Amino acid sequence: MAISFNKKQEQDTVVLQIIGRVDGIGSKALDNELKELTSSAESITLDFAEVKYVSSAGLRVLLNTYKVLSKTGGTLTFINVSESIKEVFEMTGFVEFLNLG
Repeated sequence: MAISFNKKQEQDTVVLQIIGRVDGIGSKALDNELKELTSSAESITLDFAEVKYVSSAGLRVLLNTYKVLSKTGGTLTFINVSESIKEVFEMTGFVEFLNLG
């Protein structure tokens, strides 16, 4: 299944709905999408309602995006994260710095 995105602007935040697997292939598309967004958006909310899998490549993309936004005072927030993805975030230590809304 290919990955796809829906974007919407909510005040100062861009909400990016991710649909599909954030695996080796999907993470490249997500990286491109997030690089474009971080060039203009201060705050990004990632809607994970339709994400069932995140690979290590996907985690790297999320970490890099978090670092870019943190340097400029921006925020990266996650919403609608499934229990299985939360477990991945917990096992990797991502819950220590990610904003799970």
